[in-house]
Amino acid sequence: MKQSHINADAKHLRHFLDLCNGNWHNCVYVRCVFCDTRSFCNGSHFLYHLDSSGIPCVLTMADAEMIFSRIPEPTECANAITLDEFLALYSSYLKSIHLAGNPCPCIALLRYQENAHYNW
Repeated sequence: MKQSHINADAKHLRHFLDLCNGNWHNCVYVRCVFCDTRSFCNGSHFLYHLDSSGIPCVLTMADAEMIFSRIPEPTECANAITLDEFLALYSSYLKSIHLAGNPCPCIALLRYQENAHYNW
């Protein structure tokens, strides 16, 4: 079922768009080819761009398809990797913020980052 609204928080969405200069071609495309939790993110892939600290800022593909005028293609992004490669690259970071082993690292990281925007 196609989603009818953007799930990412407005502050997070603005942060993501600032990082990639509003251009998904500057992002890394992550393929979740063996994902068992597709219902969490209403899709099976996501984009990310590193912030100034080297932390990946993520956006689900379902949200990306709604905000960009064209659907992001892996061959047109800065790079394309699998979820396993993403987890290998960022496992230490995910462990440090207690998100390792989460069923859907994309959604877990997205929610963690959204909460960080409201660090009252």
